[in-house]
Amino acid sequence: MLEVALWPTRIGRSSMQLALSGSVGGEECMRVAWTLCVVSSRTFDPVPIPDDIRARMEPFLIHRA
Repeated sequence: MLEVALWPTRIGRSSMQLALSGSVGGEECMRVAWTLCVVSSRTFDPVPIPDDIRARMEPFLIHRA
């Protein structure tokens, strides 16, 4: 059975880095890392990550990717 884990590795002012890993039988078989940017829907300029979203993500922050 494939087990998948997702966690934030960095939370900046207007972007965050996430990592995802997949393992089968305890052996990692894939790892993905990507950056999400929060932007204005009108101007596409960077905007700060909302405080409520940041607060919900910070407990899961792991400094590895």
